[in-house]
Amino acid sequence: MPTTAEIFNHCETSVLRIDVVARIPDLYFITRSELKQKIAQYQEVINLSRPLMSYFAPHFDNRHLHLNLIDPDGCILHSLVEEHVGAVCPGFIYINNNPAIKESLLNGTIVDLYSVEANEGLVSMPILTGKSAVCLTVTNMKGRVSGEYLRMALFMYQMINAQLGMITAFNQAADALLDISDDPTLVVDESGLLTGANTKLLELLGIDSREALRGIHAGEIIDNYESLFAGAGPRPGDRFKVHIRSRSTSAELICCRNMQMPAGGRHTVLSFRCPALSEPIPAPLGPSLQADAFQGIIGISPQMRLNIAIAQRVARLPSTVLIEGESGTGKELIARGIHRASGRKGSFVAINCGSISRELLYSELFGYAEGAFTGARKGGMTGKLKQADGGTVFLDEIGEMSEEMQVSLLRFMQDKVVIPLGDGKPQKVDVRIIAATNRNLAQEVERGNFREDLFYRLNVVNIKMPPLRERKEDIPLLARYILQEISTEYRIPAKELTRDGLKKLSSYDWPGNVRELRNVIERAMVVSSGEQITADDLLIETGTRPVRLTELEKSTIVELLQRHGGNITATAKSLGIARSTLYRKMKKYGIPG
Repeated sequence: MPTTAEIFNHCETSVLRIDVVARIPDLYFITRSELKQKIAQYQEVINLSRPLMSYFAPHFDNRHLHLNLIDPDGCILHSLVEEHVGAVCPGFIYINNNPAIKESLLNGTIVDLYSVEANEGLVSMPILTGKSAVCLTVTNMKGRVSGEYLRMALFMYQMINAQLGMITAFNQAADALLDISDDPTLVVDESGLLTGANTKLLELLGIDSREALRGIHAGEIIDNYESLFAGAGPRPGDRFKVHIRSRSTSAELICCRNMQMPAGGRHTVLSFRCPALSEPIPAPLGPSLQADAFQGIIGISPQMRLNIAIAQRVARLPSTVLIEGESGTGKELIARGIHRASGRKGSFVAINCGSISRELLYSELFGYAEGAFTGARKGGMTGKLKQADGGTVFLDEIGEMSEEMQVSLLRFMQDKVVIPLGDGKPQKVDVRIIAATNRNLAQEVERGNFREDLFYRLNVVNIKMPPLRERKEDIPLLARYILQEISTEYRIPAKELTRDGLKKLSSYDWPGNVRELRNVIERAMVVSSGEQITADDLLIETGTRPVRLTELEKSTIVELLQRHGGNITATAKSLGIARSTLYRKMKKYGIPG
């Protein structure tokens, strides 16, 4: 993880500074009832901000410095200075709003505003969530905001956003877990408000999204809700009435669990069964379509069966998926299967984060406007995220993404807004993110190479693809499938593997996994003269695994360089790596270039 000093330096270099002649806008007060509504609307972010702001309160014990939490209307939601500065407290609102706040919320940037006339400064830092957007602001009534005050505020800003990211990831993971149950399930907080529900309950209620259900009191679904929690509280076997499908019907509680929330407080999970509503409800996607979506993923091993089951279940949910596994294990196949089974109408767009330089990756993902940089295409370019609107973006080799791009991706995942390079107009998109990596991202987080908040955003549902050496029972099935696939693709007669050929395939460790298996079988189909493929036709390197890996990599690079006439760019593209990575490997193996 970056050090505190690095966080400060990164934030301060990305601050938009605006100098104005006029005074910073004056204030007026809203009514108590209006303030109460605003506090309720932004309660989560206020609860997260309050302890951090209180911790730094002694450092802001100055009548000229105001540290506030402000909503998009310019209303102060929480303030450190309310006790000793009567003019600034919750409920005061900036007249005509504030340009710094507007700019912060519109473009998601930190803005440093300075009034030359009044010698007053204000720094606005956006805190964005799926449901709300507020700004943490520091106002200096005697000059520009700078030094330790700015650094402390930037630290609070980073911490609040990180905590919000973790809470969002927790909620998404909790929603995915709830969907494991086939019984209607809901989650309520200590005041009886619904905070979660599974897909089964949403289907029964005829509600499209969990967001539409959150905040409704459980009493609107469960009759005599308060009596259910009286005394020792609800227990399995309790009977009650529920309002579903515009009628009241009997239900029986089958599961009740309490869980502690990351932001504090205790929530209760209730699962129940309604005998009168036992008739099946049509699923958005039939079982046959679900099966077809994963047709190309072959495996009878326990881990692969589990992975396919998880993928089928998560496909109809909006949850972010992280697929981990070595190269060649079929991560993109799983991602494509999830997209096909999801029923999303948009495109599946894949992008390899490791094969594109950090300078170009932003424009590839977010696009750019005409004239954004030298050599920019006339008319600009639509980014991959916009191209996949209504569909899925597959981010392969996410572990290779630079820290700057990690910040941009995290911001996009928070607000789902695309801002093309050279174009200040935000564009809202509906995209599902599936990421993949051959690295251990949890270890990369510990080493400081990958952002923890982004990791939690991505790792809502985790699928680990096993290497082929750990699922050798799948090799006969895979081999037959590949033989048939190559026969169909190349329009050549199908061939069979002899027993000794199959034994040879099963005794090899396959460092290149399924991709290497396919290459070996394809080569054997081409070179073998008979109707069968024997062990002698299967050209597999022998020796220890490390030697096979290096020799295979070196020979592949040499072969592709020859095929592309020594063209580095074309060779790197074929290998799916960056030019710099290819140069490094050529130097390692002593390959002239």
